[in-house]
Amino acid sequence: MRLRRQVSSVVRRLSGTRSNATAPMVETPKTQHQRNLEAEARVFAGKSNDRVRSLAWSSISYFSSRIHEKLDMAGRATKLLGGRKDLKALTLACGDMKGEYPLLKRLGAKSIVAYDISEGQRQRCLDQVFDGSVELDYRIEDVNHVELEPNTYDLVYMQQSLHHIVEIEKLLERIHAALKPDGIFLLNDYVGEPFLQRGPRQREVCQKIWKLLPERLRIDKDGNFTPDLFIPDKAMLSPFEAIRSDAILPALKANFVTHSEFLFGGIIFPITNNFAPNYQPDNEGDETLIRMLWYLDELMVGNGTVEPTFVRGIYLKKR
Repeated sequence: MRLRRQVSSVVRRLSGTRSNATAPMVETPKTQHQRNLEAEARVFAGKSNDRVRSLAWSSISYFSSRIHEKLDMAGRATKLLGGRKDLKALTLACGDMKGEYPLLKRLGAKSIVAYDISEGQRQRCLDQVFDGSVELDYRIEDVNHVELEPNTYDLVYMQQSLHHIVEIEKLLERIHAALKPDGIFLLNDYVGEPFLQRGPRQREVCQKIWKLLPERLRIDKDGNFTPDLFIPDKAMLSPFEAIRSDAILPALKANFVTHSEFLFGGIIFPITNNFAPNYQPDNEGDETLIRMLWYLDELMVGNGTVEPTFVRGIYLKKR
């Protein structure tokens, strides 16, 4: 929450009012986009992602293991890539690459081109993640407008970053063109309600579940009891947080052939995200509840009762 306030504060300062002595300049959408981008880059430059990850739903190991069982992305991608030599990989809006670099290395990448807006995140990658075993070209650029060489990459991977992009359709078109004819696109991303607001069916179902939870599972990271289902205040979010997340699935279908895809998170995300540390794996009651939440998630996302929050998929070029 502190980080979100910082982002909003920086944006407000960059967009602040001018002296009454001169007429205010009309700000174009392009100028506003650039101001927001600079604000986000400035705040995220010094951000450590580890604290955020520790609060996330994905820090609950049972969820992570079940998702892997549903779609072993690395295993299936390895078969598709067929052990090809000199594998060239691309990742976009990648931050410190704590998830991207190990996966791309595991899949046999010999060189990686990476893009992000934050110099600070690039430095965290070089200091804490990069081991020098793969050629890495980490570039600072706005991914919304990045130009990619056509028919260049064997593999493109994005992890929880596409939902920060405004120009989703254009970027996916560029990724499609940048892939070699037998290249693959891997995606782990948020596809839920824009600005993390929870879908209407999610709100209805998860609010009822939330009210049934023990109070100790509804305590936030600051120690405050949360009586109702937590929904983030838009004003406290990054300007690009899930800005057009609802456009991702349609744009994927328009640009790619789906090889494997798993939609999930309609229950486990609204209920446990930001509250994950409250669940103790050695507590039998908590473990049982975690399994029940996963079962409800599979059932309700699968039959359309609640909207999915995440997609995990492997996509091929349309011929």
